[in-house]
Amino acid sequence: MKRLIHIAWKNIVFKPIPSSISLGLLVFGISIISVLLLIRLQLENKFEKDLKDVDLVMGAKGSPLQLVLSAVYHLDAPTGNINYGEAKTIMNNPQVKEAIPLAYGDSYEGYRILGTTEAYLKKYDASFQEGQVFSKPMEANIGVDVAKRTNLILGDQFFGIHGDSQGGHAHEEDLYTVVGLLERTNTVLDQLVLTPIESVWQVHDHNHGDSHHDHDE
Repeated sequence: MKRLIHIAWKNIVFKPIPSSISLGLLVFGISIISVLLLIRLQLENKFEKDLKDVDLVMGAKGSPLQLVLSAVYHLDAPTGNINYGEAKTIMNNPQVKEAIPLAYGDSYEGYRILGTTEAYLKKYDASFQEGQVFSKPMEANIGVDVAKRTNLILGDQFFGIHGDSQGGHAHEEDLYTVVGLLERTNTVLDQLVLTPIESVWQVHDHNHGDSHHDHDE
């Protein structure tokens, strides 16, 4: 063992440039692996937080993966609408501890507008930098990343765009009002605009142009 150490030291002394290059490559390789492992750990932790206490996702018929990506991680388009009356039957089943409805389809500057209930905020232990939880249609709570990117503050008003891109139809007749700015949670909440589910129904009532349009979906 001592002889090997001696030979290695002699090699370093008499060949400093190749030895330095080898040492640099070794350090670089270890650094890259360490960074990748840290990124992987952070992503796993975030996915676990986003999936917190979710045992079942119910949605329209289609790809199960797409359903989970759209409803839990908000990374994909929704699979479609389901009948709200039928959904409530399942939500009110005694075997269901808690069920949180979600309605979406619009966005603001690329961030999804999510119609839901206060239970969705409680699920991720949300707290507020300023303001309070929404209490009526067309009020909005803004995730920290959304607020930082869009510069929205309390009292600001904005309208949604149909779809996830800027090229969709603008719902200019229905303005949201910011009533709460959320603290960072390191979950999907940071990148969402949250509003009562009735807001989504109200916005899309106008688009159908039918005063008798119901909210079964």
